[in-house]
Amino acid sequence: MECDSVHSAIETRLKNRAIHLPCDYASIWREARKKPFPYDVKYLSHNFFRDYSRTETMRYESIRPGKKLGDPVVTDIRSIKYDPCGIIFYSLNFDDWRELPRRPKQCVVSAFPGLFPEKLPVSLRKWMDLQGLLKSKVLLVSWFCF
Repeated sequence: MECDSVHSAIETRLKNRAIHLPCDYASIWREARKKPFPYDVKYLSHNFFRDYSRTETMRYESIRPGKKLGDPVVTDIRSIKYDPCGIIFYSLNFDDWRELPRRPKQCVVSAFPGLFPEKLPVSLRKWMDLQGLLKSKVLLVSWFCF
């Protein structure tokens, strides 16, 4: 699979490298492949994440393929295929595709709401752990932005 070669390239580049901050991974990911071009690394902020758990934005109440006792349940599903029209197809054996036996709701959602309205604060315990790392000189003072 393509992802296996990506992971292998990154792990090879990670050998004998010091990682001090999460941003150090980004440079290693870019360096992991040079030809035909470096891997594209995107930084994400709290604005990227969306809240898909709201029931008013859900097209289906459940993805259970059966309705009564003895019918297939969610754990019996082997693969799911999403149609651009919003219809969900499921397969119990990887071959036989069936439409989900539930009526989709007619909901028009132009954009899902953000999951986090602002950056998540660092907990006191984590802040104290970071202070301990700073005092033991594991973290450099130039990284002290917390």
